[in-house]
Amino acid sequence: MGQIRSDSTEHFRLQAAFFFQFSRGILSAATLDSPGILRCDCSTPQHQDSEQLTAKTTVKTTCSFTQNNKVMEIHASAVILLLILAASFTAYGDEQPPPDINPRYQKFLSQHVGLRVSEHACDREIRKRDITASGTENGCKEVNTFIKAKKDIIRVVCGKGGTPQGKNLFKSNKPFPVVTCKLKSGQRHPNCQYRGKKSTRYIVLGCDRGWPVHYEEGII
Repeated sequence: MGQIRSDSTEHFRLQAAFFFQFSRGILSAATLDSPGILRCDCSTPQHQDSEQLTAKTTVKTTCSFTQNNKVMEIHASAVILLLILAASFTAYGDEQPPPDINPRYQKFLSQHVGLRVSEHACDREIRKRDITASGTENGCKEVNTFIKAKKDIIRVVCGKGGTPQGKNLFKSNKPFPVVTCKLKSGQRHPNCQYRGKKSTRYIVLGCDRGWPVHYEEGII
């Protein structure tokens, strides 16, 4: 069973792993001997006279102070890197479609995205999401498909993760797990009842400027 990963998501995942490992190494190195102070190799030889001892002690103190400043600088650098990373994630996660596309995109998410939807939960999900077929005799949608993946992964089909099919349609380059809900015969709204079936299919989506707005079909 294959899954499509967003290039951007994968980029941020690798970036996060690098920064966290880098920061972890820095923080570990900074606490080898005691919190906030690294070991200093400066030492005071034994059997020195008082004047020499005072000089050596000053060297040792200066060395410890310098190392402590370096630790503070390292801590600050790690914090800055993590803040930059957090800002990058926030900017990516807050991306929204243009206002004229958003209503269709939100409808697509409501009708067709269900990461945890089970083939045994068609009736509950379709009723909860108020999925109907207005204008039909029975008011029930004959077939509805839920894609079991995160919305950001599905969106990639409208870009590098899909192959153009013409008329703004894109076929996924890899198959997705889906649940297909088919209406049982003789059902009428609001008592629509469905049979669910899970499968793995290449999905064909209608896209508008890189945003999925329509589920066309699934291809085995």
